[in-house]
Amino acid sequence: MTGIIPFLLSFQKGFCYASWQNNGYLTPESVSSLSLLKGLNTEWVGLVVTWYQDSAHIPDIRPCPERTPSDIAVSYAINRIHSLGMKVTLKLHIDCQSGEWRGRIRPDSEGLWFRNYLVFLKHYAQLANRCSVEQLNIGTELEGTTFNYESEWRRMIDTVRRYYSGRILYGANWDRYQTQVNFWDALDFIGIDAFFPLTNQYEPTLQDLLNAWRNRWFSGIIEFQHRMNKPLIFSEIGYRSIDGANIRPWEWQTPGRLIPESRGIAPNPFFSPYRAGLIYKEIRLYDIGGSLEESSRRSLYHSGGT
Repeated sequence: MTGIIPFLLSFQKGFCYASWQNNGYLTPESVSSLSLLKGLNTEWVGLVVTWYQDSAHIPDIRPCPERTPSDIAVSYAINRIHSLGMKVTLKLHIDCQSGEWRGRIRPDSEGLWFRNYLVFLKHYAQLANRCSVEQLNIGTELEGTTFNYESEWRRMIDTVRRYYSGRILYGANWDRYQTQVNFWDALDFIGIDAFFPLTNQYEPTLQDLLNAWRNRWFSGIIEFQHRMNKPLIFSEIGYRSIDGANIRPWEWQTPGRLIPESRGIAPNPFFSPYRAGLIYKEIRLYDIGGSLEESSRRSLYHSGGT
């Protein structure tokens, strides 16, 4: 097709994989879950590691002894993923112990926050390099600390590259990737956490979803990718298994009637040959199971996105 950047990188078929336990990635359940991911035609695993700050305004960032996976556990998971023939994106998260969304982080002392964040980045850049991690996602949805802090992010990216030789991306929220990140040129990928609302319907058809995707979002993403001249990854995407999941897909705690098939239907409109990859959000430990849902996930990566 004309007007589309001919990226040489193959499409990345992946799942985010998260644990909020110090030793979660060391457990037999984790080993089994990773094997199941391989059986779902997964090629990439977005391995999540989270550090914490007390609230959106507190600049201290640190691992939580109970909830942050240990370095031993992370290294073990990386080696296990590689042994199964899959590749790794080490996906770095900051969350607030107060429960505030990370996009609301606006620390009282920006200088101290960025110094602490750089400690966080350097630690995992070195770990990723030791473990031959293919990609490093250096931030997720931190929209309160990006646009007005371009120079800080560029300095941190330069520092990360001194410690890590793989490819680097940042995951911006679906409604902020064009306006809140001004350092895309310093990265190897554009990352979008792609929780795009599609329709106002609780039971849309596949054609409804396709029409909404094409009419509301597709052309803007392609135009932006063309302008940035970068491969683009949907660093997170996911629609919960409930009625109406496509309306406000980022609201992960909203109750609703269980519809297992919806996970297999909603992401399909996002497949196209124009992006570098799609990382389905998110498989937690012990979350893989159920014959119908597993079948939907397997078919998701069986033929799409190649």
